[in-house]
Amino acid sequence: MECRTTQVVDVGDPITASVVFGEVLRVHVMTDLVDGTRIDHQAFKAVGRMAGSGYVRTGDLFEIDRPVV
Repeated sequence: MECRTTQVVDVGDPITASVVFGEVLRVHVMTDLVDGTRIDHQAFKAVGRMAGSGYVRTGDLFEIDRPVV
C-alpha cells in the first residue's frame, strides 16, 4: 500500500508510543492474486502483526454475514 501520513498521535504519559494514521493512495496486487474484483485471501497468504512479538496468518479464514440495517 502506498500511503500518505495524515496524523501522528503520541500516547502514554510519559509518551511511550505513537499511533500513525494515513490515507491509502494506491494498492499494488499481483494479478494472479485477484479473483474477479477481490483478492484471493488463501493465495495471498498474508501475515498480520498482533501485540508484542505475535503474528497471525490468514489460513483460518471464515465469513460471517453482515447484518442488514
